[in-house]
Amino acid sequence: MARFTAAAGAGGLLLGLMIGLWVGGGGDGTPTADGAGVTTLPPLVSDDGSTTTTTTNGEVTGTTTQPALDRNPLTGEPLAEPASKRVVAVKVDNVPAAQPQIGIGDAEMIIEAPVEGGITRFTALFFDETPSTVGPVRSLRPVDADLLAPFHPVLMATGGQDFVLRQFQAADIPVITLEVEGAYGLIDRPEPHHVAALLDLVERFAGDDVSPAGPFAFGDEFTAETAATAIAIPFSAVTDVVWRFEDGRWVRAQNGETSEVLPDLSGTPEPLTADTVLVLSVAERPAGYSDSAGTEVTTYDVIGFGDAMLFHDGRVIEGRWLRSAQEDPWLLVDDTGARITLPAGRVFVEVVPRYVDVTFS
Repeated sequence: MARFTAAAGAGGLLLGLMIGLWVGGGGDGTPTADGAGVTTLPPLVSDDGSTTTTTTNGEVTGTTTQPALDRNPLTGEPLAEPASKRVVAVKVDNVPAAQPQIGIGDAEMIIEAPVEGGITRFTALFFDETPSTVGPVRSLRPVDADLLAPFHPVLMATGGQDFVLRQFQAADIPVITLEVEGAYGLIDRPEPHHVAALLDLVERFAGDDVSPAGPFAFGDEFTAETAATAIAIPFSAVTDVVWRFEDGRWVRAQNGETSEVLPDLSGTPEPLTADTVLVLSVAERPAGYSDSAGTEVTTYDVIGFGDAMLFHDGRVIEGRWLRSAQEDPWLLVDDTGARITLPAGRVFVEVVPRYVDVTFS
């Protein structure tokens, strides 16, 4: 089965965590080493100046609201044994200085959405498989609460505007930001692309809540008849995405180069792939503020309705997506109004502004 993985070719890029393990931090906020080969960060200021977190003393409390799951809510696949835990979400950078990303090859679902400046960011989602290190990690945007509320995850991000973080508080989603001790490490990348999430520690923040059975409905059959072996998504002049169906999986390319990720800090790069690609066409609107460079930030309506394309096994179903409230899952229907279900497997969700002309061949 195809999976999000990382393809040979990143060559001489050397990555590594800075030496040592921060175990409580010095009074001056300086990491201290213990020889474990990892540097975790003391509380820092995030890339947008925010240090707010929705955790309480580094812990999250909650009550179980769902029974243990027997299927992975991100892939629809049966679990080896029932699991009672939250999905883990990590906000991941996607500019050239952040590539190849680390650990997202193990993600069971990835969501890509535009941010300001024509670039995109990923949200990597994990349930059954959780790597130790994921990154580089960046900050949240206004669309993220609406996107992630149905997953009810524990979320790792460097920070966000105060009003964005309040949206996650209202949705009862814990956000583990840079001020939480022991949750982040430094990697050998230029700032601000130098922070990675340390997921080995995330369970201590997850509380007792359980993620829902699934924001998307999975089914046993994929009945599409229209062939599609290439998908073109020209997000902007600086982010041009193409997916190609090769050897039973979809392989992602960006700006003419195969997208590569690292399985870990010392691994060999591999191509970023998926079993299924879901394209959601959404309305764009101003978010009401600008970033630190003065660029207007936009957001997207992922509640409501829009066109959808579901690609799997070299075929496509075209239809619509519908969603009436933040906590609701997505409903997919074809042109006759019949419900569309996702085939079991790893999914890549593309959130695409309506003005972008998505084509396939």
